[in-house]
Amino acid sequence: PLTFTSSNNPRFEQYYQDVYWLHHHETSKIFNIFHHLLPGRNDTNSWILANVQQHGFYRVNYHADNWLALRKQLLVNHTVFPIITRSQLLDDVWNLALSGHANISSALEISDYLHKEKDYVPWSAAEKELKFVDEKLLLTSVHEPFRKFMRAKLTDTFRELGMLNISTGHVNIVTQLLIAEQACYYGIYTCLSEASRHYHLWMHNQSQYMIDPNFKNLVYCNAIANGGWNEWNFALKMYKKTDDTYEKARLLKAMACTKNYMILAHFLAIIIEENSPISFDDAHTAYYSVANNKFGKDLADQFHMANQETLQNNFWIYRPNKYSDNKPKTVSVNMEAEINKESKSEDLGSVKLAIDQAIENEPSHIKWQKKYISTIAQWLKEKKYM
Repeated sequence: PLTFTSSNNPRFEQYYQDVYWLHHHETSKIFNIFHHLLPGRNDTNSWILANVQQHGFYRVNYHADNWLALRKQLLVNHTVFPIITRSQLLDDVWNLALSGHANISSALEISDYLHKEKDYVPWSAAEKELKFVDEKLLLTSVHEPFRKFMRAKLTDTFRELGMLNISTGHVNIVTQLLIAEQACYYGIYTCLSEASRHYHLWMHNQSQYMIDPNFKNLVYCNAIANGGWNEWNFALKMYKKTDDTYEKARLLKAMACTKNYMILAHFLAIIIEENSPISFDDAHTAYYSVANNKFGKDLADQFHMANQETLQNNFWIYRPNKYSDNKPKTVSVNMEAEINKESKSEDLGSVKLAIDQAIENEPSHIKWQKKYISTIAQWLKEKKYM
């Protein structure tokens, strides 16, 4: 079933008589459509949109010019499109771009309106794809400009919604939480400082100050990540104090958010010590939470190699790198090019061998960077983020 609308006649409530059919035996079809329903070919501001309200189970790709026209409309007045349509555009363009069927610049263009977006569903559609790109750009010169772009999309919305739950509506709460999670993830200072502020208020007034349950994971993790021993030790103290299973798990995962290697090493060490403050049942959660922290992956692996028999026989904890694709994506296109260049002029010995092994272990990551990074960089430069 094909439905469509356009800037000439934007209709998002459509009925059976509005449907054009491509039958199962047909691979293509030409439809006769009234001329006044379609925009002029030379009008760069006019757009056409298919699969209205996403009634069909398929994605829609457009010519690059139409993606640009849709982007212009989103920037001028995104509410012309219903919420589900805005989500559909983001979901379609990112999936098509990352599967090689559309240019990734089109996905970035459509995402450029997100500083205006206040609804949950479109942000939910974009969040995972944007984080995927952020992770793939790690250790490249494009990583920080991309994060700068994301901060520009999130700053005003986070400032408006904040981290204080003042709404009882479920959709409003999850929207507020989703924006706050991204704001802290991309390093927006006001989000990080607000998380620390709530945590410290709790530290100094445990009996009276309560962190909103919806924001506990966010507050705990970011306050500990940007704090030190005091914040971490307080979380351990509260872990030992509470009998709430969910709160214990929340605190354990947050304790693994720290970026301090000494604290992470200490956290791992106390898992297996006699009379450990970490219960036997929680050892799994503690170890794998550290292993899932990009600052703790190598530490967890080294700790496991040094204590393999104890961890496997007593706690049934196995090296995550052995059983899952948990290795940090630490090799970039720039590094590969540099190593190849250097290897022609001198022998880098064990350093070169280690990086060659890392490159060999990350072929899909390098391939992704080679395919997309130059286009992303060019787009960010055009938008003044680089």
